[in-house]
Amino acid sequence: LRGLAVTAALAAGASTSMRAQEVKVVAPHQHAPVSILRTHDDQTWDSTNWSGYAVTGTNAQSVSASWTVPAANCQHGPTQYSSFWIGIDGWSSGTVEQIGTDSDCSTGRPVYYAWYEFYPQPSYYAGNLTNLQPGDEMTATVTYSGNVFTATIKDEKTRASYTTTFTPSTPASRSSVEWIAEAPSSGNRILPLADFGTVGFTKCQA
Repeated sequence: LRGLAVTAALAAGASTSMRAQEVKVVAPHQHAPVSILRTHDDQTWDSTNWSGYAVTGTNAQSVSASWTVPAANCQHGPTQYSSFWIGIDGWSSGTVEQIGTDSDCSTGRPVYYAWYEFYPQPSYYAGNLTNLQPGDEMTATVTYSGNVFTATIKDEKTRASYTTTFTPSTPASRSSVEWIAEAPSSGNRILPLADFGTVGFTKCQA
């Protein structure tokens, strides 16, 4: 997997929302900070788990993007995983505040769903967005304001959306934002990457 990082200052508007108490359902795996294998002179990195784009700086307040849920080709392995997300932190910190989708292969069957995670806490299913379809266009945002992270994801095809908030017990680093395709993790092990073809992030802002 290849990744690219550029140093920049970060500033954007932020908003918060409050939700009634909900029942959380743990998703199958986690989405860890970047694991860098080697660096290159052109400011690109080889990573064992991330591919995409990262912007580093200080006081990150928001990140947003759109992407289309890719189809998982399960002919190459019965159980494989691929995750697509936007988030704050994770490049040079041990936390990641993120929201995204998965295109997985579970015992040879493709599975698509949305999730959120405030790593190192577990990953959770994003409400009723547990039966996405390939080709669904997703839009997502993660914002920070008043020591509260707000993560929102929306299926533009079905108009279903989900929002959650998180208040960290210690101040978050807020030193990077990302747009990432990932081979997710289980414990300290990076899981097999599903064949998802290609995916592109659009309307990227931070």
